Amino acid sequence: MSNSTTAIKILNQEFSELKAFVESLGDWSLRFCQLDRGPTSIHVLQAACGGIFLGYGRFNRRYEQRNISPIGMRTFALLSRWTTDVHWRDEELNDRSLVSYPLDREIIAVSGPDFRVFTLTVPESLLIERAEVLGYPQITRLLREVGNHFRVTIPALYRLRSHLCEPFVPT
Repeated sequence: MSNSTTAIKILNQEFSELKAFVESLGDWSLRFCQLDRGPTSIHVLQAACGGIFLGYGRFNRRYEQRNISPIGMRTFALLSRWTTDVHWRDEELNDRSLVSYPLDREIIAVSGPDFRVFTLTVPESLLIERAEVLGYPQITRLLREVGNHFRVTIPALYRLRSHLCEPFVPT
């Protein structure tokens, strides 16, 4: 039996400049425009392993965001508890929102101050493969090219946030 290990890369950093933040996440195409006055404070916590990225971001200012996931990958965003004042495609998002980014296309959103978000980014091929194994071959129809906004039930939200926080909590 072979013993192969996959390295886990961790980014845990506080940024006071947008340019440094954008450069730290080089696989993404990120454009942020600050819409209010004041100093920038962005905290990013991201774990990368085997082409899968799990992250958390906290932003203290109001931003217009124009972002594209890495090519061939699908990003899901789950807003943190009590996060409000986020707008995407003429919809207001809140802490019951789960968003799937469009594949290889831009997402444009406006976030308010104290924006906090969990993200999961996976290769589209892996997502389709796992969905088929689990009996959900219709996943490509569910995740439209333009992205989706789902409202999630409270019990499901607690489970999702718990699982998303788990890798970052020391044991």
